[in-house]
Amino acid sequence: LYVLFRVLLYLLVFKGLEQIWSNVRSLRTNSSPHDPFANAFSTKWIDDEVKLLLREKTTEIGKLKEVEQFRKDFLGNVAHELRTPVFGIQGYLHTLIDGAADDEKIRLRFIKKAAKNADSLTTIIEDLITISRIETNEIKVEKSSFDLIELIEEVFESLDYIAGKKSIELKRKGLNNIDVSADYQKIKQVFTNLLTNSIKYGKDEGQTTVSTYDLKDQVLLEVADNGIGIDKSDLPRIFERFYRVDKNRSRNEGASSGLGLSIVKHYLEAHEQEIKVRSSKGKGTIFSFTLPKSTQKEKQLTLKVG
Repeated sequence: LYVLFRVLLYLLVFKGLEQIWSNVRSLRTNSSPHDPFANAFSTKWIDDEVKLLLREKTTEIGKLKEVEQFRKDFLGNVAHELRTPVFGIQGYLHTLIDGAADDEKIRLRFIKKAAKNADSLTTIIEDLITISRIETNEIKVEKSSFDLIELIEEVFESLDYIAGKKSIELKRKGLNNIDVSADYQKIKQVFTNLLTNSIKYGKDEGQTTVSTYDLKDQVLLEVADNGIGIDKSDLPRIFERFYRVDKNRSRNEGASSGLGLSIVKHYLEAHEQEIKVRSSKGKGTIFSFTLPKSTQKEKQLTLKVG
């Protein structure tokens, strides 16, 4: 019975499989290179798919590592930026509590220093909120037609005091009046951040110049200074959050969050514009971007609303 069972198994199963495999080998041998069924019996496509999958997973793992590193750097930078003003406020207040408040001159000086650190802390928190809103699309661009030169002059006036402390001259050259279509408050913040950054890293008795150039449908703007400049290795990273070219110097320049240039980049991207930077170490830096001109229809609409 056992022998009979083996013979039947061979005739019914193994013999049939052997015939099928023989036919497969025959198809692979006789099929032309252009035969669409030729690759059906090849394992090369499996190797290719596996290699492709490995490359994709390797790239994905690399990106996840970058995101994780960015998260760690971001948390570390936030903690560091917040710690500086908080420790300052804490130190001055505890000194006053421990008896320094009895001296009127010391009391007033320490209260002013604590207030200055509180202003720095407020700046950091407000900029963090702004970045968060930008990245969650909570901030919308509300375009209107306005005179760009008037906006620049307004920013000059608001920064005249801090520029004067370093004897830095704020200059403007180019167009005398030009209407653009953009979000007034956000573009004002762009200029404020760029000029503040320029003053901070500018040389004493230097100058910062805002130039405007008339293109066909756009206006080209440049914010240039003759300050300390930026090293080539730092240029790709200056728009990163909390990245500082000169950490020690920037800490002594008053309230700053390290988010100014990042906000500039986000605001201009929201306007579908790109900011570019050119710099030479020790010679200065130029930031440039474009804004669309207002159409006659936009100008009339703005006048009606006004």
